[in-house]
Amino acid sequence: MDPGRDSTPLSITPEEQSEIEELRRLLLPTERARLERVERRLDDRAVTADQVGDVIAGAIAAGGARDAEALDAALQDPVSRAMRRSVREDPQSVADALFPVMGPAIRKAIVETVRGMLESTNRAIEASLSVQGVRWRLEAWRSGKSFAEIVLLHSLVYRVEQLLLIHKETGLLLRHVVAPDAAAQDPDMVSGMLTAIRDFVRDSFGGKSGDSLDVFQVGELEVLVEDSPRAALAAVVRGHPPPELRVELERALEAIEARFGTALDSFSGDTAPFAGAKDALDFCLRTRYEEKHPRGRGAVRMVWLAAAVIAALLIGWLVWWRADHRRWTRAIAALDATPGVVVTGSEHRAGAVEIAGLRDPLAEEPIAILERAGVDPTRARLALEPYQSLEDQIVARRRNQELRLELDAMARRVEATPILMRLDSTEILPESLVWLPGLVRDVERALDLARGAGEDATVEVIGHTDLSGDERRNDLLSNRRADRVRELLIERGLPAELVSTRGVAARDFTGDPEAESDLERNRRVDVRVRIGSAPGGSTP
Repeated sequence: MDPGRDSTPLSITPEEQSEIEELRRLLLPTERARLERVERRLDDRAVTADQVGDVIAGAIAAGGARDAEALDAALQDPVSRAMRRSVREDPQSVADALFPVMGPAIRKAIVETVRGMLESTNRAIEASLSVQGVRWRLEAWRSGKSFAEIVLLHSLVYRVEQLLLIHKETGLLLRHVVAPDAAAQDPDMVSGMLTAIRDFVRDSFGGKSGDSLDVFQVGELEVLVEDSPRAALAAVVRGHPPPELRVELERALEAIEARFGTALDSFSGDTAPFAGAKDALDFCLRTRYEEKHPRGRGAVRMVWLAAAVIAALLIGWLVWWRADHRRWTRAIAALDATPGVVVTGSEHRAGAVEIAGLRDPLAEEPIAILERAGVDPTRARLALEPYQSLEDQIVARRRNQELRLELDAMARRVEATPILMRLDSTEILPESLVWLPGLVRDVERALDLARGAGEDATVEVIGHTDLSGDERRNDLLSNRRADRVRELLIERGLPAELVSTRGVAARDFTGDPEAESDLERNRRVDVRVRIGSAPGGSTP
């Protein structure tokens, strides 16, 4: 080729290309077959997936600790995403998978909680039924603390309330556990304070690099610190911990070192790898109370006597409560059965009985019903809204009330219509004769209304005189005037047996004796409709 000329690609004819392919097949048969197998394996997704799975499984089985940690880190994100997606799309399958693990864990937690509650309850009851319990109650009253706190204070030997696992090199908190019902502060702040205190003590008193602060007191709490090459374990203890507690702390720290040694060496601030340390720490959350000592026979008798008294009071209260509840049930049923009353609900609360419902204003008073049922009505809180009942008794009562109101109005109208007489005579003045037919109709209407209301009614005619004449003459004149009006009423249709008369002379005189108009007004006869009973007087 001429170096001064541009190079150009060679043109190959189809025949030449075919000859080249044949030459490759003759010279490289094995390599060509291998390449074809590789292409087929790469194109087959099932074969590729199986091989990748074998490689990952082999890497997990044969890899060292450092390789395993790298693999864990690589798989953490995709596995987490897959779990979250599975929880969102099919939570039931995840719940079914976790059931064998969660069931025993939940049962264990419930058993431990109930056991602690029963132990606290037993100790509180035991302390309550003794002279010592009385003293403790007085102490609780004086100090403002609860009785349970005083019992715990006097019967507790020690209790591990908190455990803090601290990375020794950085001073950061790796894990923190707290006993049930124990007050806990910010664990990161406590961890930092512990590290600062230990560094201060070592620097101030010239300790060696491996020396550490083993124990210090904070009020009622004692803090025990155990060290290992890479971690420190601090236990916050209430009471007086025994020496064997330190042995338990050492064992827990040794187990954590053995299990999480690599994680402690490579710790960079992520505490997630130390979640499994909780089991070892929970084992050290111990509580010990005073051992029970045999009581004397007198103390035992006192306990049994107190228990018997309490049982008797409780039984008596239960018997009274049952009887009282039965009485109120009957009383509420009687109230509900009363015409015009509907009970919609009742509830016993704080010694009172709340009764809700409806009541017609014409129904019987609820207080009277409850009293007849044998209960104390002052304990009843009645919330009965007004309504109109359609029960026959209430409807009849309402009708009678309306009739009685009309009857009273008619009776007052009759009383307001006096019959005036001439001086010293039984002759009726002309203007009163004009009113007489209307008066008779009013009296008849009043008698009809009384019968409709189921009432007894009579008519009384009362004669009056002015002050002229002596008393005997006036008595005679007033009686004659009443008799005269009675005759007129009977003539116009009133039953004679219902009409009675009496004369009062001038004994009911009203007005000015010197005024002629007042004298004329007292020369009269009054007609009264009496409801309920027959009046006294004479009937000719």
